[in-house]
Amino acid sequence: CANAATITSNGGGDWSNTSTWTGGTVPTASDDVLIQEWDQVNVDISNAVCANITLNYNGTNNNDYSFLTFASGSQLTVTGAVTMGNNSGNHHYGSIFFVSSGNSTLIAGSLVEASSGISDFTGGTGTVQIKSTSTLPHYSYNNLTINASAGTVTLGAAITIGGNLLINTGTLDAGSHNLTVFGNFTNFGGFSPH
Repeated sequence: CANAATITSNGGGDWSNTSTWTGGTVPTASDDVLIQEWDQVNVDISNAVCANITLNYNGTNNNDYSFLTFASGSQLTVTGAVTMGNNSGNHHYGSIFFVSSGNSTLIAGSLVEASSGISDFTGGTGTVQIKSTSTLPHYSYNNLTINASAGTVTLGAAITIGGNLLINTGTLDAGSHNLTVFGNFTNFGGFSPH
């Protein structure tokens, strides 16, 4: 059994490529991942995993970014949090981009926006699945699945879902925010409108 580690990006590249990561080790399910400022890591496989991931964890310059992109058919499963940006100074953003064609999936315990609220998120044709009690950032999603068991996912702001919303388990609480769904709204769990 391998020990958990913190794996840091090394200039960016494909998730499955050892040269993308400092030390040449592709992350495992028990590892925390840190994507450095201006690095772009592309999820190119259907079984990418990690424990937590932080985009732009050590940004030092104003208005800097780091990027997580998803190729067609790819999937990343994050047991804990996907954190966009950091709060160490001014405008250290994290950006997530799904391709505009071909299904790809991000499965996460939670999606957190830690910077000043304008990190980039492009839903493309991707699906985001949230698995734990959390507050959902203000992004425009393509497909969104709530799979939070007995937990509650709360909207942190108004959100738009261009595709389908599936509440499989748990509850989606709109709070005081608007929820716009252009595709199908399927509810096997709970929904609290605003």
